[in-house]
Order: sequence, then C-alpha cells, then structure tokens
Amino acid sequence: IAAENSLPGDLLYPVKVKVNEEVKALFSFSSKAKADTAINRAEERLLEAEKLALKGELTAEVAANIESNFEKQMVEAYDHLATLRGDEKFTVASDENAKLQATLKAHSKILVDLGENKSDKKDKDVVESLLNLNAKVTINLDAAENDQEKTESDLSTKVEVQADVQASAEGKMKA
Repeated sequence: IAAENSLPGDLLYPVKVKVNEEVKALFSFSSKAKADTAINRAEERLLEAEKLALKGELTAEVAANIESNFEKQMVEAYDHLATLRGDEKFTVASDENAKLQATLKAHSKILVDLGENKSDKKDKDVVESLLNLNAKVTINLDAAENDQEKTESDLSTKVEVQADVQASAEGKMKA
C-alpha cells in the first residue's frame, strides 16, 4: 500500500512496479481486463513523469526509463486489443481503444503544457525529456487511431456478412 504513490527514484518504487502492478496484472483474466490493465499502467508511467516534472526532478535518465516502461505497456495494450479483434469482440476493442486515445490525448496536452511552463535554463533537460515523452505519446496516439479505424472496418465487415447470411437464410426459408 505504501508503494502505490511512489515515484521513480523512491525506495518503494520497485515494489510498486514489480510486485503491486504485476499482481494486478495476474488477476486480469479476460483480454479486455488485460488491455485495461496495460492502458492503466501506461497512464501511470505518464503520471509519474508529470509529477516528477512538476517537482523539477525529471532527469534524462529517469525519463528514458519511464519512456521504456511506457512503450512496454503500450505494446501489451496493442497485443490485447488485437486479441479482442481476433476474437471478434470489435465493440469491446473499440471501447478500450477509445479509452486509450482519450488517455493519450489528455496526457499529451499535459506534457506540452508542462514543457511550456518550464522556462528556467536549469529546466532545459526537463523540457527536453517532456518533449521526448510527448513524441512517444503522439506516435502511440496515431497508432491507436489507426487501430481504431481497422477495428471499425472489421466491425462493419462483420455486420455486412451477418446481414448477407441472414438474407440468404431467409431466402432459403422462403424457397
């Protein structure tokens, strides 16, 4: 419990990431729950970067570590979204993807705002780290938008196929 609010560099941070979050992930059984967990973990990494930036404690090394962990969670989220699409759970995949997009858009704005508010020369590294992290967020936002288009296309195709099957069945019944 004490580790939940820890940040990178804190003594309990490894407990938060390697124990608490892993236990939560173990209790995510469905693909939806797994996607949701990965999205939440990615968002937590962004929150950590934002908190550290506000305190002026976001170093290039810590930011690189956060970026790496963020990317890892994004890969997991995309894998679980792909599983949902593969299982033809297009509506669930679409909903999870919409949540992901909203999260990424909000944090992108926050990261940009934080970077713009850091004007001191000593904050140059913080600003650069925020911009680099925002670049990763933007790349993932673009990927999520593309993924959403594919999901919606797959859903549309499924609906069309179901309509064709139903029409064919009704035609055979009439015959």
